[in-house]
Amino acid sequence: MTKHSSEHESGSANENHGSDKVEESYGASADFKYDKETFTFVFDYPKDDDRSLKDEKISINLQGFQSKSNITYCSTGLTMWPAAKNLSDHLVKNPDSIRGKRILELGSGLGLCGLVAHHLTNSNAIIHMTDGDTDTLGLLQENIASNQLSRTDSAICSGENDSTGNESNNVLPDSALSCCQLLWSRENSALFLEKRAGGQKFDVILASDIIYAMSVVGPMWETIDTLLTRDGIFLFAFARRQVAVTMVDVLEAGKLAGFVYEECEETDLSSDLFVYIFRKAN
Repeated sequence: MTKHSSEHESGSANENHGSDKVEESYGASADFKYDKETFTFVFDYPKDDDRSLKDEKISINLQGFQSKSNITYCSTGLTMWPAAKNLSDHLVKNPDSIRGKRILELGSGLGLCGLVAHHLTNSNAIIHMTDGDTDTLGLLQENIASNQLSRTDSAICSGENDSTGNESNNVLPDSALSCCQLLWSRENSALFLEKRAGGQKFDVILASDIIYAMSVVGPMWETIDTLLTRDGIFLFAFARRQVAVTMVDVLEAGKLAGFVYEECEETDLSSDLFVYIFRKAN
């Protein structure tokens, strides 16, 4: 079950898009001069989770901007896009695929999928939520802070990053939730792996609504190939919009990069919305 509500706020715009140095606040979202919107999502806990017996819900409230705001044309991660809901539904239905895993999210945007994963996993899980846009990272950091479970072993890691996600060798501790910048490429991903992930690849990589042009498809697959373990899974959701790239383009590029795939039941062909699981070919 998903609910959506909206509240409006105002602020002033941050024009520091895509800088190579990211301040600790990742671009203060309070400076935007656009109407903010609250996106509310409610999911049932899986039946094997004790919290479901108490009728508890996964309730996530995300601050963002209206999809038609001018600011979202510059920073697409500042609003909600439809495929994130379908990928979140998949996580709720398949919690064992992420419990206790090392998880990386690409293009986290407002943070729905990564935060759903956070609520579903146990204290042994480790989750890195990333985005390439500094303005988006500001809102993402706020959304993590307001939706994070009260685990004493959780942490929001921030600091001065370069475009590779290198944060002064600050390796994320176990059982933690973090957000940081990651720009896609094989070189940047290798540095991220060394500097941010302690040389340990990820069991699960999540991504939804992150492909808007063919020029980013190759770098995305380079990033996945570099950061995913040999037996890991890449969970990818894609909603077709008025852009010059299709799900077929992504699938063909994935095969060329050495991946096999299967379609998930959360795919909705009537809405041109797709959810796939990718694995490295043997």
